[in-house]
Amino acid sequence: MTAIPALAPTGEYPFIFTDEAGVPAFSPTEPFFGIGMLKISDVGVWNDDLNRLLDVFVAQSARRGRRTRRSDYEFKFSAITTQTRPFYERMIDYFANRGDGYFCAFVVDKRVPGINPVAACGSTWDALITYSITVLRTNIGRERADERAIVVADNYQKPRAHTKYFERELVHALGTKIANVAMADSGSSNLLQLVDVLLGAVMYHHKLPVLQRVDADKKAVADRIARIYGVPTLAENLTKTAPNYFSVWQFRPRVGLAMAVGANQ
Repeated sequence: MTAIPALAPTGEYPFIFTDEAGVPAFSPTEPFFGIGMLKISDVGVWNDDLNRLLDVFVAQSARRGRRTRRSDYEFKFSAITTQTRPFYERMIDYFANRGDGYFCAFVVDKRVPGINPVAACGSTWDALITYSITVLRTNIGRERADERAIVVADNYQKPRAHTKYFERELVHALGTKIANVAMADSGSSNLLQLVDVLLGAVMYHHKLPVLQRVDADKKAVADRIARIYGVPTLAENLTKTAPNYFSVWQFRPRVGLAMAVGANQ
């Protein structure tokens, strides 16, 4: 007797995968700080499909004489080259073809007067916590009021002397919006890697005016996402619901640098 496959999970308890890019502290070479979040419920299908893409990448690399162990490769926006770009484009197309995909990029431009994450929050660690709470609070419960998410965040090393734990702070601040939080190394999760690629593309379009040299392959991947959602650039506030949910939120504090949260999307 053939077993009947289980149905897809409902959207009541989605997983949210988050990653950060840039640094919260002021840096002349890193004017932007960003947090990306991917919200999905049917994790098994996504994992299987992305694993298949990685298998194809490793097999084709081997045929070209590049022996890459499957466990050694991690999809990262910074790793895009002319040779690897087709696989990143496949990853982008896969995301866009999944109607249940939901992505938001939260971007902090530290050049804007009144924006100083460290001064507003207290430290780079506090800024990561504060802005993570901000983006999650806004994006959980948007599609259905009873959402209670499970958050998996890319690992960011906690300062030893700091008393706050990222996981505890998010659970406390978000209350019934989340069930629990865990940090994990991105190398162990292709869904965290997908967030890295999507966020990296958004950040790259933001950085274009200040780059000394434009990487044609990285720009092509970012441009591909912009075309999919019918916009000229990802360096602007936008919310698109087709082919799935994709948004860019350029953070602006309401009251100078004393306010780290409370912005409008």
